[in-house]
Amino acid sequence: MKKLPIILGLIILILIIVFVAIKKPSQISQNLQNVGTEVKKEGEKFEQEKTEESSKQMTIKVETPEPGATSVPENVAVPSNVVPSVSGESAFRNFDISIENKKLKPSIIVVNKMDVVTLNITAVDNDYSFEIPSYGISVPINKGQKRQIQFQATAEGQYDILCKNCKDGIGGTFVVNLKK
Repeated sequence: MKKLPIILGLIILILIIVFVAIKKPSQISQNLQNVGTEVKKEGEKFEQEKTEESSKQMTIKVETPEPGATSVPENVAVPSNVVPSVSGESAFRNFDISIENKKLKPSIIVVNKMDVVTLNITAVDNDYSFEIPSYGISVPINKGQKRQIQFQATAEGQYDILCKNCKDGIGGTFVVNLKK
């Protein structure tokens, strides 16, 4: 009889140990799930902030300049010539652009949708390439060479101008506005 309380005590102790051992993994699992959810929420918040920041940096709102315009930002190309098409739906826009010191000058080209764009590009001090991948344009330009590129701006939006040998590989931005 004296052994009965000791045996009952041991059984209760074993049950407590088993209960704690069973309970702990589920708590650990729950804690890990909570941490995972918090990390996921922070990641989503970061992605949202990153997207908002990127879209703020990337959105360029500039009206399409006309020849001789003086009220445009310094880095926006002013066309040397604009001739309306017969239909009036578009225009032929000519721009003189240079690449010098690893920079496209000016770095932002703004046109209207359906305009026929002619870019006269001069590589002043090095060999460069001028690329607008969204329009399938990729033209090497050797030092001292002037190249003419002509294409139609068929889709509204803004597109990266890439440039080999330019700082960070980004030459500028090609912006296509809807005609007003």
